[in-house]
Amino acid sequence: MSSSQETISAIGKLNIAQNSPEFQLEPLEDQAPIFKKKLFSKTLDPPKEEPEKLENYRTVTIKCLYPSCRKTFKNQRVYHSTSNYITHYKFQHKAFNITRVLNNLNEGYSFDIL
Repeated sequence: MSSSQETISAIGKLNIAQNSPEFQLEPLEDQAPIFKKKLFSKTLDPPKEEPEKLENYRTVTIKCLYPSCRKTFKNQRVYHSTSNYITHYKFQHKAFNITRVLNNLNEGYSFDIL
């Protein structure tokens, strides 16, 4: 089996596993810092039909939790990069210094949105 076939097979297995009714998101303490700090929420979308098809990957909906912001990122992969969400914060919520929050996470500081 070639490496591209192995990759497709692994993706198919991941799709099937994530589309299982028993599949759950990881606990909040194991998620990316933007979710731990409640800057965004992540909600698992319903399973897809025919998960063996590569395009039927399980998705999540990401919502910005900044006060009065209605930004929602729909149909995101379960383990998608968080860079687009951080960029949203940097440009739409300039009063909140997300870079400082993310840089200081390991130092034990506590930040509230407002």
